[in-house]
Amino acid sequence: ATPDDDALRLGFAKMLIQMERFGEARAQFRRLLKERPENPELLYTLGLLDLQERHYANAGKYFQRLNDSGRRIHEARYYLGRVAQERKQFDEAVEWYGQVSRGPFWIDAQVRTAAIFGQRGELEEGRDYLSQARLAEREAVNVVQLYLAEGQLLSEAGRYQAGINLFGEALAEHPRNSDLLYARALMAEQIGRIYRLEADLRTILDADPNNATALNALGFTLVDHNERVPEALGYIERAFAARPNDPAVIDSMGWAHFRLGEYARAEQYLHRAFKLLPDSEIAGHLSEVMWTRGQKDEARSVLREALTKESEHEYLLELRDRYAR
Repeated sequence: ATPDDDALRLGFAKMLIQMERFGEARAQFRRLLKERPENPELLYTLGLLDLQERHYANAGKYFQRLNDSGRRIHEARYYLGRVAQERKQFDEAVEWYGQVSRGPFWIDAQVRTAAIFGQRGELEEGRDYLSQARLAEREAVNVVQLYLAEGQLLSEAGRYQAGINLFGEALAEHPRNSDLLYARALMAEQIGRIYRLEADLRTILDADPNNATALNALGFTLVDHNERVPEALGYIERAFAARPNDPAVIDSMGWAHFRLGEYARAEQYLHRAFKLLPDSEIAGHLSEVMWTRGQKDEARSVLREALTKESEHEYLLELRDRYAR
């Protein structure tokens, strides 16, 4: 094949990826790789395609060849870590992540390494690892990401007060950082500290009055606790104006109208949210509205289906018990 032919085929293969025709794209890239077996772009792209399609053994082979070629080695090592992590080969994953040096993949390699410590139940080791990574990092945005990762470890371990304390330290270093404030707000909600959640979300909104994420979180939390619901609906409506197709915001709209006794309107929003994102909480909200409207068979059906996907979800189990009375 001539260089022009190769360029055309490469362009065609990239177009197939954009069209999400991944199987056909993979076939095109493999043909190109046969003619240029050491080409780093081809090895990298084939590795990504196989990783996306969960063909982990094949992805690992491509990234190993890329690493052996000495080209794009930090990307290769990062993705070799990803492959090992997906295959639950955690020691190998940590080893690869440890070989990723400075660059765009370094932070995520640190975060994923700490997550592996968390999966093993080695919480303090994961925290120490992230603390050391923060000391080595100068970019404020990266330091914040490392704090957020440590907070995630604490949240998954149920250590909410420790997480709140950690984010307090982080905010002393990075005042009014919206990501840290939002993370602390969510952590506070876990242990019923609604005043802390509200204060942190209002600090975000003081700087960014149209922050849809903060508006929705504040509105939904107030609605969920049945506090100041008309005021809460105002926040949610502002979030909805900015993100009319966001299922989380649509769910909040439905839940607010339910709390206000506007059941038909609530069901319309919740049906729409559930169609966009059939997750457990939205399913529970939709089921509860249907039950309240006397649609008991439909309510049970939605609940049953949701429980098949997440059988230990606390809210769904509470609804099941309530319906059985």
